[in-house]
Amino acid sequence: MKLTQQVINLITETAKFKIRRRFNELERILYSILENMYVCDYVNELHFAEGVEYEYHGFWNFSGIYVLSGFEWEDIQELIDNEFSELIRNYYNEYSQDCNKSNELTEYPNFVYESENEVNVPYAVFEITKPLAYVQPEYYYQAAPLWKTKESMIYVNKGSAGHKTISTNHIKVLKVFPEGETKEMYDYLEELRSKVR
Repeated sequence: MKLTQQVINLITETAKFKIRRRFNELERILYSILENMYVCDYVNELHFAEGVEYEYHGFWNFSGIYVLSGFEWEDIQELIDNEFSELIRNYYNEYSQDCNKSNELTEYPNFVYESENEVNVPYAVFEITKPLAYVQPEYYYQAAPLWKTKESMIYVNKGSAGHKTISTNHIKVLKVFPEGETKEMYDYLEELRSKVR
């Protein structure tokens, strides 16, 4: 084993140990986030999970919280994906039943999900430029509302590996579709994906 790989493994194991040691405190942060979120503001379970991860990133980015010190954001994302995802899902499903939704949600392909009032906003097809673990090559090409590509973070689909939030510094917008989700956009996305399958 090369020395570089040994160092990577040591860092990874150190992060996992710190997460185990601080798990209760990290879980308390999650509960604090959940208690301050309004479930009815979210379109569906995935949209809610995106919001939770965005809020957790805000806590992580605040250096004054000791329990989060010394972690890379990827460590926290892995914790959320592997340990907290079921808790987040159950919380959403329990409290979303109290929401009065006047319209049925529109079902979109699994790489985009938006409420009906966002259907006509401009969309962007983008490429993920940062290598992601366990991601099939086709999922390096995705689509989202254009405004999301201008935020600091964006929620992406990892296919069978789930979802995660990444920095928009690691995406490249390839083409903008002013009319929103159109057949032309999906055809373009499929063309890109077919080249790497």
